[in-house]
Amino acid sequence: MMLQTYRGQTSQSRRLVGFDAFVRSLSCVGCCFFLLVLVAGCSKESADTKAETSAQSTQPTKAVLSWHWLGKKRLGAEANATNFMAIWNKPESARLEVQTLDKLASAPWRLFKTPAALSNAPVGLLRPLLDDLVQAESYLEVHGATNQPGELVFAIRLDDARAALWQTNVPVILKSIVASDFQLAPVRVGGWTLLSWSDSKKAQDTKLLAEFRARIQRDGAPYPGRATNYWVEASVDAPGLSEALRLGWKLPAAFPDIGLTMIGDGQNVRTRGEMNFPEPLPELSPWRVPLNLTAEPLTGLTAVRSLTPLLQRLGVLSPEQAAQFPDQFLIWLRAGPPLQVYFAFPSENATNAFWKLAPRISDWVNSHTDAKRYGSITLDTNLSELKWSGLTLCAPFLKSGTNDSGGQYIQGGFGLSAATNVRLPRELHDHINQGTNLLFFDWEFASETLPQWRYLDDVSRMIFDGSHASRLRGSTNTFNWLITNVTNLSHSVTDLRQTASNQLVLTRRSTLGVNAVELDILVNWIEMPDFPRGMSSLWRTNPAPLRFVRATNAAAPKKP
Repeated sequence: MMLQTYRGQTSQSRRLVGFDAFVRSLSCVGCCFFLLVLVAGCSKESADTKAETSAQSTQPTKAVLSWHWLGKKRLGAEANATNFMAIWNKPESARLEVQTLDKLASAPWRLFKTPAALSNAPVGLLRPLLDDLVQAESYLEVHGATNQPGELVFAIRLDDARAALWQTNVPVILKSIVASDFQLAPVRVGGWTLLSWSDSKKAQDTKLLAEFRARIQRDGAPYPGRATNYWVEASVDAPGLSEALRLGWKLPAAFPDIGLTMIGDGQNVRTRGEMNFPEPLPELSPWRVPLNLTAEPLTGLTAVRSLTPLLQRLGVLSPEQAAQFPDQFLIWLRAGPPLQVYFAFPSENATNAFWKLAPRISDWVNSHTDAKRYGSITLDTNLSELKWSGLTLCAPFLKSGTNDSGGQYIQGGFGLSAATNVRLPRELHDHINQGTNLLFFDWEFASETLPQWRYLDDVSRMIFDGSHASRLRGSTNTFNWLITNVTNLSHSVTDLRQTASNQLVLTRRSTLGVNAVELDILVNWIEMPDFPRGMSSLWRTNPAPLRFVRATNAAAPKKP
């Protein structure tokens, strides 16, 4: 397909920092199971009376969460995982995996802040179980129904020696975290180790556990039979999950059921996500893509429309916030010097929109930076243009303009303003404008765009963060992983389409299952001191400008 192979006139690949996000996300899966059980178990004692009463109901339960992971061992034997496993089996990937699992091993005690001090927690007992959760095939299912106890069963395929380790370690781990009367012991069935929990005192005698037993005895596996051997397959009814495990999530009534599958084709990872909403979605607005801004050579392009009302419906944006967001926008990256990152969005009155935005940006920057070191912002009243001058690392700007079709827009970027006499490449133009049901499109050559996003990330932290330094350093495993693998990243193409009145479907073809921006977000998350906490504070900045003093004879950061 021309779209998937379109590259433009890219320069030679550059090497910079980032993260093997898919390895990290798989490593988190094991801890997620324990956290699900622990969250439910920690609140169990105060709700026993309610659980005993609700247990009398005969209302049938339904699956509110299912998760199947094929396991690294089985993945290594899959012909469609050749390229993915070649990356995962590198020494740098192994070191990164160990670091991630080491952090996750202490997470239950750090997150729940129980009376047991972390220094006395049996972290060493949990750590080898996390290795199993990466290596072995596993399946998780949670059932719930209105006013009934939630039920959870987790199954992992282990040999006898590893199963014995789970049998010994799990009760000790759980006892150190939750109430002393909470019991959860592994059960061995046909090569699978099962752990079950229920929001009642009969935690080991649940209908779901009996169903798992029956499936294994009948089919040799705890999950229903499927025609396709997906690497990852998941579905979640988030409101139902919150009720089943009493998580207390405050989700809007319009929250969708979500499904996800991931599988390979030998060279790439194929991702498909599906969201089914309880009510029809808002009508899509016509595309208004500026055609004369995206000068070649392009390395990445993102086009978005009609997501603002959707984010408001999901509770991500308040009505006031949604009113300030553009209905659609365009982001593009160019090959060449760092920070060739640009954006544009249409506006009915670009000049008025500019003068609402520009003074706010100027005031915020001036209150968060030291002008002697980080330059100053000027506002040109005649041209309606903002320029941040005096920075040695980039040249941010914002301005109003008119598209070649006559529409008005706001344009900005972090590099020098590019020429506007080259139209959007035809392959990309047609894919966007002819996509009548397309909400989101992202195309990139990831080995080229990742350095751009990483550079923007580092520059922003040098200017705004309290340390005035990037989060990634040359001594970190994440840095070294990308130094080795960034050139292995190829094209990533993502579509999000409205396939029915109440359904959105996301499809992606990529090297690792994630794009460059997601890689950057994930690497920052994994480097947070309290990982897996810290996602909400990734971009926290100084409340006031701080003076930057470089240490005497400080070693320069390692650059690839």
